[in-house]
Amino acid sequence: TVRFDWELASANTRTDYCTVIEFKNGVLNQAAQRGIIAQNSTTTKTATIRSVNPSNAFCNFTGIKSISARFGRPDEFFNNVSLTDSVTVTASQVTALATSANAYYEVLEFASGSPVNGIMKSVQRCTITIAAGATSGTNTINKVNQANTLLIFNGINDANTASILDSTWAGVSWNASDGITLKATRNTSDASFSCIVEVAVVEFVSSA
Repeated sequence: TVRFDWELASANTRTDYCTVIEFKNGVLNQAAQRGIIAQNSTTTKTATIRSVNPSNAFCNFTGIKSISARFGRPDEFFNNVSLTDSVTVTASQVTALATSANAYYEVLEFASGSPVNGIMKSVQRCTITIAAGATSGTNTINKVNQANTLLIFNGINDANTASILDSTWAGVSWNASDGITLKATRNTSDASFSCIVEVAVVEFVSSA
């Protein structure tokens, strides 16, 4: 059973989707770690996890639950999460609010090896900034094979103080077929506010 949480019940029906990936025994170094970071009166908050090797591990953002009724303020509840060291997951938002958001995450660590357990080749972390007045932004990583690489969206840090969601939500994709450049895109530019998208890039070993 997969569970989805809302803070308040609604008369409207909502459909949420998820993908569940099961790894065979021995692929992961330890059981997946999952948790919730409560962003109360802070812009950055951390959670301590069991120690992992950051070169073999990645953080997966599994959503936010807004505690505030002020849904018109993305800066107060949009969060991104990242694995910032071997024992720390960090959640960030732009503006602190006493009752803002809970950020959900999970951390997976692959077993050691070269490549890692014959499954995973590399893990990279990347932030992409969409500047004020722009609809997209790019950043580069070390070259990977796109056909074997998973992009993991780890949330948005957005400075927007108004309920204009078409200029706050953003998606992540490859900018080209070079295996180097990532692109974040939002539907509408905002002359006043930028947003930052957090991404984990996991490259798997080729089956060839």
